[in-house]
Amino acid sequence: MKQLALYGLNGVVNTITGYVVFFALTQLIDYRLAIVVGYLVAMVVSYLLNSQFVFRSQGSVSRFVLVNLVLMASNVGITWCIVHVTGMAEELAQLIAIPIVFLVGFGVNKSYVFGNRDPLR
Repeated sequence: MKQLALYGLNGVVNTITGYVVFFALTQLIDYRLAIVVGYLVAMVVSYLLNSQFVFRSQGSVSRFVLVNLVLMASNVGITWCIVHVTGMAEELAQLIAIPIVFLVGFGVNKSYVFGNRDPLR
């Protein structure tokens, strides 16, 4: 439970970081590319916080990058679907995609990237 809370706090920092980059870039470039750039910036912050504070393990950088690239593609796909199916603004659609990707990301990072097998930690 503690890890999920720390992961959530890390997620807040990453989400704010990525969303600020995304929002600023949507004024200059296509929203899909803005998601990618924002996600990459947030990914660096995420790895550092996850390895130091959340899972307290260096984990596998290659697995972290792979997982986060898949999560990023999922984020873009979910956002694109919402925008094109509902006509919703990209900025709002992104706010719907974020919690979905967050929950999947926790499970995969905990079990696959950082390899912490202790369910009570």
